[in-house]
Amino acid sequence: MKRALLLFYIIVHAFGYAEHQYTITTSTIVPEKPVIVTFLLETSLKKIDDIRFDLSRDVSVAEYRIIPQQSGLFFIVTLIPHKAGTHTLNRVTLKSGAQSYTFEIGVVFTAEGVVTIKGTWKSPQSVYCLEPFLLELVFSGDVENSVYKAIGTELQKYCTAVINEDNKYMIIPSSQFHVPAFEINSNAIGDAVGAKTTVQTIIQTEPLEVMVKPVPAKTALVALDNSFTYRVKAQSLEYKTGDRVPIVILIQGAGIPLELNSLQVTIRGSNGYFENIIVDVNKNYDIKGSAVYSKITGTAGFLALAPGTYTVRAEPLSVFVTKTQKSYTLDAQELVIDISENMQNAEYYSTLKAFLAEHNDSNWALLLEKSHADYTETLQQLKKERYPWWSKEYAARIAFAMIAGDTAYAQYELLEAERKGFSLVLQLLYPVFTKQHYKLPHPGYVLVLLAVLVPILVFSVIRQKQKSGKISRALLVEISIMLVLLIVLGIAVYERTINYGITGDCPVYKVPDTESTTVALCNAGEVVKILTSTQSWHYIDKEGMRGWIETSGLRYTTR
Repeated sequence: MKRALLLFYIIVHAFGYAEHQYTITTSTIVPEKPVIVTFLLETSLKKIDDIRFDLSRDVSVAEYRIIPQQSGLFFIVTLIPHKAGTHTLNRVTLKSGAQSYTFEIGVVFTAEGVVTIKGTWKSPQSVYCLEPFLLELVFSGDVENSVYKAIGTELQKYCTAVINEDNKYMIIPSSQFHVPAFEINSNAIGDAVGAKTTVQTIIQTEPLEVMVKPVPAKTALVALDNSFTYRVKAQSLEYKTGDRVPIVILIQGAGIPLELNSLQVTIRGSNGYFENIIVDVNKNYDIKGSAVYSKITGTAGFLALAPGTYTVRAEPLSVFVTKTQKSYTLDAQELVIDISENMQNAEYYSTLKAFLAEHNDSNWALLLEKSHADYTETLQQLKKERYPWWSKEYAARIAFAMIAGDTAYAQYELLEAERKGFSLVLQLLYPVFTKQHYKLPHPGYVLVLLAVLVPILVFSVIRQKQKSGKISRALLVEISIMLVLLIVLGIAVYERTINYGITGDCPVYKVPDTESTTVALCNAGEVVKILTSTQSWHYIDKEGMRGWIETSGLRYTTR
């Protein structure tokens, strides 16, 4: 290939009546107006049998002239651009006898104006509700990828649409699918925004409507095939009374849920226990090819209140398969869990039974009988009652709270009894009392004792003065007792200025930020000191370990 020396310039040829009259100007190039390109080919060819011009689409050669010169052949070519946009004269091929010679030219020019590119949709005529399908868009000319993204954005205003490939969209129809005609200026999207250009490219698409057929009533899942699985799981199949049994529901397969926001789970115990739980579900989707795969999860749990065999069953779901146009029932296998007696709970039961045997209280007996069906509701009723801290009813309620699994409330009642009463007496009254937080009795009891001793001391002083005027040993003892009681009173008052809190299961953070380091974990019913508080956080002392817990982690406080 011979080296071509390209010397070209572009001029607009304004035709007059004379064939060869033209004008060189910098006027704007527009479609259907001639563009004259001149260039010199360095070649020694004298005889040319044929000439071929390699041009881009939408431009043609109106005429050309060749002027032989000493250095080669000088070409004057008149080109006609038929549309706005960029056009090129890539190369020229000269044929002389049996030989062909190609010269690279590389002329580029732009015709101003508006380019309209029309798009045509390719889609199925009808689909079922929530049946994904691919919508293909075919343009009459070349477009940038940003155009497909812009069309996808417009589609999302009318339906659920995801770009699957450059010119294909994954559509998930609901009750109807209709999109109007779109017209987009490609110069106003993507990287073209703000760029100076003489060509405006308008993208036009035709309107489209696809018939969406309804699925049968009570359909929960619209599936591509029979691949959906439905499972109910637990971390273990054996628990103790008082344990919380976590339940996980997992549904996954090729298809999409139809208004499936919650599931009903039924729990039946061999001891007569029955409970219905509504489980909220989370939905995640993954697109593979032309199919949408769903993963539906839900978590719940129940309190193992009494020993026995518990059966957990999730409600069955109706699945409609679009391929076969038939429905079937998707059922999860029952989960069987064995609950055995927790020896600690057995101690609480014995406390309750002993209380009932002593008091023969019909109300308590009815509550205990009802508690086999719903411990939570029974405990809520007991919380409304006002019992003195030394009473058997108070102790029975604490034991009942422990059986029901509300250790935070049980510990709160113990702490309140300790704050209002005598720690030593509590150790005798309550089998669940384990740790002292107040060393001294309530200041009120000390004040009563002082109120009794002060008159005695005054009487002793007056009597001693009448006798000898000297302080006797008995009077010294009385004064010493008074001083000790005053010290005890001061300490008892100070002890009750400490703000205690009872936590649920929650982490303790180094700083008041859930993203910070966890320094400890609090269990439900744990007693901590509250050192300072904000609206959302508490700074606590947990057996010498200090940190922050969220307000939601604190169940009860002593203030």
